[in-house]
Amino acid sequence: MQASRRTSILGLVTIVVAAGVVPALAFALVYRYTVDVPYIDEWTFTRLILGADRGHILWADAFAQRNEHRIFFPALLILGLSRLGGWSELRETLFDVGLVTLDLAILWRMIVSTLPARTVPYVFLGASLLTFSLVQVETLLWGMGSEWFVANLSALFALYVLTLRAPSASNVVVALGASAVSLFSLSAGLSLLPVGVLALLLRDPSGWRRASLWVAGSIVMLAIFLRGFNAHPGFPGRAGELATMFPQYVLAFLGGPLGTRNGTQPAEFLGMFSLAVIAIAAIRFGALRARGRSAEAYVPWLALCAFVVCDALLAAYGRAGLGIVQATSSRYATMATDLWFGVIALLVLLLADAWKAGRFAVRLVVPAAAVLVCGFAYLFVRAQFTGFRYIAEFTSPIQRGMLAVHDFPDPTDEQLSLLCPCPAYLRWSLPALAAAGDPQFEELVPVRSSSRAK
Repeated sequence: MQASRRTSILGLVTIVVAAGVVPALAFALVYRYTVDVPYIDEWTFTRLILGADRGHILWADAFAQRNEHRIFFPALLILGLSRLGGWSELRETLFDVGLVTLDLAILWRMIVSTLPARTVPYVFLGASLLTFSLVQVETLLWGMGSEWFVANLSALFALYVLTLRAPSASNVVVALGASAVSLFSLSAGLSLLPVGVLALLLRDPSGWRRASLWVAGSIVMLAIFLRGFNAHPGFPGRAGELATMFPQYVLAFLGGPLGTRNGTQPAEFLGMFSLAVIAIAAIRFGALRARGRSAEAYVPWLALCAFVVCDALLAAYGRAGLGIVQATSSRYATMATDLWFGVIALLVLLLADAWKAGRFAVRLVVPAAAVLVCGFAYLFVRAQFTGFRYIAEFTSPIQRGMLAVHDFPDPTDEQLSLLCPCPAYLRWSLPALAAAGDPQFEELVPVRSSSRAK
């Protein structure tokens, strides 16, 4: 009885740490290291922010294609936050921490609904640590990271709704709305369109009416997304490049959250491991379903893994020509981390099933679980050290660019390019924002267009 009470207390403490302490530490880290000035692509929102300051929103600019994305909802989010006292990178990144915390709330519901009660606190702690993993430094410390966090939160919510017990037509409509937010935040949302059908049919193989409703809604969203859409120049890569690099890119993408910036080979190995776990879990799911036994706990995690795998395939099609290393970019880790939530949950379900198979199986489960826990812990800790070291590498150029703008009346193009790849556009943006009365930029009024040859 006393041992049971100690276990309950330990579980409660673990949940408190996962739900409160880890997000608080992430909030503090983002507050400490965010450089409060827009960076690279984010300067393209200048026209949108200036237009709103003059009393009108440039809807066409918000909906405009950016590379292979339409980031309509993140653009409106950044615009809305700028109305709270000026355009602030720090305000955006802190808000993003809030979005990630909502991810964690959805994962909590999925974990509690599907996994054995004794494992819930510890799996939730792992999910919390992964959710705020420092391999996402580039995304966490950059206002443009909103597009990844909005898309990811919407996708998680959509899959959660679709994998509820016997989802109704109204559930499908709500999930379609969440999918629209994901799609018009990042092209990764395209993966939800086929995966939504899979999720519905895994939950209820006879639910063709609901699946048909999903397909109809998906066709409408796809038509809107593709209207006026132009293929990004240079993508995809040449056919030869795609044939040789496509599989490696996909594997590196999937393994990136636990192998980021440690070379592509570890990430590719982890990607293969994740696919093996998914395949075994899918076979186990099919076997349980064929015997008429309950297999519902597998559905949310299989659907989540399928979403990330589809996203990896899309990313490889569009970006494999840039090289495999690009697959392990910090920003991709936000979406790819969802795969590891699914892999960990599927491993727990598989081990729990094996535990019931008899004494011999129990003897195998304990050491297997210990090896997996130690392996994940090692990979996670190594990734955090790597991510923490990357903070200085990411923020230093932004700080140098901001100091150059502050300290020099007419910075060179080389100095301005630390903040924006188009110095001429930055020379127009800074005084325009200052003239609009934005407190973040008023002190930058001395920056003017320069006729000096660079």
